[in-house]
Amino acid sequence: MSDTEDDPEDSVDIEFDASSIPQFEEHATAIGYICLYWAHLEQVLNAMLELLIPMHDRDVSRCLTSNIDFREKIQVAIGLGYMRKAREDWFDALQKQLNYIDNDLRPERNRTIHDTWDWRGPEIIRRQYATKLSRPQARQPQVLTVEIAKPVPIGELWGLAFKIFDASSELSALNNEYLMDAALRPK
Repeated sequence: MSDTEDDPEDSVDIEFDASSIPQFEEHATAIGYICLYWAHLEQVLNAMLELLIPMHDRDVSRCLTSNIDFREKIQVAIGLGYMRKAREDWFDALQKQLNYIDNDLRPERNRTIHDTWDWRGPEIIRRQYATKLSRPQARQPQVLTVEIAKPVPIGELWGLAFKIFDASSELSALNNEYLMDAALRPK
């Protein structure tokens, strides 16, 4: 096979074989829950922004929150949370939770949702396609990597789903604390 021909085993075009679906079904279900829990988390973050930027017209509020990227929403919530905090411990918990969501959960959720899944072998593999040059040892030639393949056990996916659910619950609790501390907040 010449260097220009594609190896069929390396093809990114995974054929959908109905007989392989049952072995991927559990993973697909967990990925679905990750999507649902993430959507709920984003709605809780939107509610936080609506609390921090009080707008009396819900449509105006939704125009704002629906057009801000998730990472930007987090930065806006941190900034406004700092400005509108009633208590330092509330803000510290908010900042810690939002940083955890942004730095830990979001990248793993993105890998889960946007990478390619391969269920043709004995393990379910998540494939991330990215170009990276690295030098494994000093004074050695650089090595090009274009794919990172990682077996993903079902427990890892459910673990991520529950972490997202818990983060959403924690953020919701912070929203409730913010409401309860209304009398203490700066006007």
